[in-house]
Amino acid sequence: MIPTVIHNTPPHMRFEAQCGAAKVQGYLGQKETEPLLAEIGKAANPGTMRVIRPGSAVTMDYRPDRLDIETDLDRRITRLRCG
Repeated sequence: MIPTVIHNTPPHMRFEAQCGAAKVQGYLGQKETEPLLAEIGKAANPGTMRVIRPGSAVTMDYRPDRLDIETDLDRRITRLRCG
């Protein structure tokens, strides 16, 4: 008999640990700058990062180790998630 693994953590939360998004939620609302992006990268330690601005073309592939940083028109960070 093969043992069943039960995860009490929702799948999207398990991926958050891979890109470090949970560690950097405190940066929401701050203005995106190169020094701030470097600080976020150091704090989250993701495999890769990408900034998604309004109107940006992005690939639809999901990478659990990639940190997506979404901004508004004023370059304020509105969302940090794995993707």
